[in-house]
This record gives sequence, structure tokens and C-alpha cells, in this order.
Amino acid sequence: MSTSVPPVPDNKQEPLKPAPELSRQEAGAAAAEKTTWLTDARKALITQILALLVAPLTVALTLYLTDYYRRAAPRIEYSSVTLGHIDKEPHAIDELITGQSRLSLMYQDELSKMTDSKGKSFSWCADWLRKKPWDSDCLEPYADATARIQSEVANIIQNAKNRGSLPSQFEGLLPNAKEAQADLEVVKKVSAGLAEVENTPAERGGSVEITLGVLNAGDSDGTIFKDGTLKFENHVIQISTSDYVVLKAHNFTEVSFDTPWFEGEDIRGTYRVGDEDTIKLLSQEIRTNKAVPFTIEITVSDKTYSNSGTIEPDAVAAPKASDR
Repeated sequence: MSTSVPPVPDNKQEPLKPAPELSRQEAGAAAAEKTTWLTDARKALITQILALLVAPLTVALTLYLTDYYRRAAPRIEYSSVTLGHIDKEPHAIDELITGQSRLSLMYQDELSKMTDSKGKSFSWCADWLRKKPWDSDCLEPYADATARIQSEVANIIQNAKNRGSLPSQFEGLLPNAKEAQADLEVVKKVSAGLAEVENTPAERGGSVEITLGVLNAGDSDGTIFKDGTLKFENHVIQISTSDYVVLKAHNFTEVSFDTPWFEGEDIRGTYRVGDEDTIKLLSQEIRTNKAVPFTIEITVSDKTYSNSGTIEPDAVAAPKASDR
């Protein structure tokens, strides 16, 4: 039996052939292609990084600009100053009127017929005849009422003279010339007393009211806080208005701030504890007719706005030629 031996594989491998060398042109093209890929990848990476960084900034800027152009945009257009004065009370005139019951009723009737610029009756001025405090706003109504009553009483006197003597049973019902003449003398005294008060120079009380005209050019409403500050001569005091004021969008409003003041030994108005000495100083300077430059600061929503002005002294009349 014959056996066959399988052929032994030849383990000898053919030697590797060296890669064909690239030409200079082909090598340059390959290098350029590789560089371009790296550059494109780098650009893509940088673009993604910038996008991640810029996106939040863009959103934040958009939100900020939206909020900025929609928020309130207040601007103080002007300021005006109104001095507080001590009311000049016509002393004893109320007693003259109330001493004649008929005159008292006539004054009450005339005042009830008169109204202010807003249509409100001046009937409340008659409270002075009931021992209530005098209000300087009632001076002009009382002067007008006095002129009317004086004319009416004069007519009564003339009518009584024209009628002559009346039967005794009617003497108590209709006014006679003698009683009307007594009323007329009282009315003349009232008229003279009111004229004296009107011609007496007003005395400064030491307080001041500063009115601001505020324009809101923004798209949203704002709120004017009720407390502000007044700066003068390196001093600062708190000033106040009665309440918070809503400043409507695209609208204009006026708001008045009052300074506290000293009256005798007491402080009047709303004030901040610690401002007592400064309030006293300001009151004294106002009463002594001194010019006081000031800066007022108010808060509207979340920002502070200011305006400057001067509490002017009263004008002094030029001396007449005969006085020089």
C-alpha cells in the first residue's frame, strides 16, 4: 500500500513591494486636501462655540431692549414754587356780623350762591361765623358778599323811605329805615375791615410747595413715590406729597411736594426724624425773604430724577422819586 505525503506549503512570502512614490504634485495635493479638512473642522468647531456663547447674549440683549423701550420714561419738564403764608384773619369782623342776626342770615345766603372755579359752593365759608377757623380762601367771597349786601341794604333803606310810616301792625314784619341804617353801618365796617386785611402784605409762613410737571414718554405706566428730598446749601430734608401718583404711559401729570415747617416750637407737615434742625433753618430763611437755590429729587418706579430751582425773595418795589 502506497502512501502519499502531502506537499509542504512553502512558507516563504514574497517580499512587499514598496509603495509607489507620489509625485511632487500628487503629494502637494494630498497635503492641501488634509489642511483644508482640518481648517473646515476648525471653522465648524469655532462656529459652534461662538453660537453657544452668542445665543444667550442675543437673548439677553433682546429682552433688555424690549424692556427698555417698553418701560416708563419720565422726564421732569418744569418746577414751580408756591410759598405758604400765614392766614390774615379779619379780627372781630365775625362778631360784627353775628351781632346782627339778619345780617348773619344774609351772609350765609350770599355765600351759598357763590361758587369757586370748580363749581363748589362757598357755603362752607360761613363756618367762620360759627367760631370755626378762618380760611384765607374765604376773603374774596366775603368781600363780594359784603358788596352785594351793602347794595341790598341801601335799597331797603330807600324803599322804606318811599313807603313812609307803616301801620303799627306791619312795623315788625317789614324792615324800617332805622334798622336798615344800623345794618348798613355794620356792613360798612365789615367792608373796611376786609379791605384792610386784603391790603396787608402777606407774611411768609416758612413752608413751600414745589409743583413738578412730569412727562412719561414711555410705553408703560410709572409710579411717583410720595416722599422725595430737597437739597439746599449742603442740607437735605424729606418732602412729601399726599400719596403715590400713577404716571400713565404717554401722559403728563403735575404733582406737588410740601416741605415741613416750624410754627412756634412745633413742626407742621410730614417730616423725617433727624431733620428738625434743617427744617428750622429752611423755615427761617424763607421767612427772612432770602433766595434759596434748591435741587429736588423724586423717585419714579425704580429710578431717581431731579430738578433745580430757587425759592425767590419777594420783589421789592422801587422807591418813588419823592422818596429818593
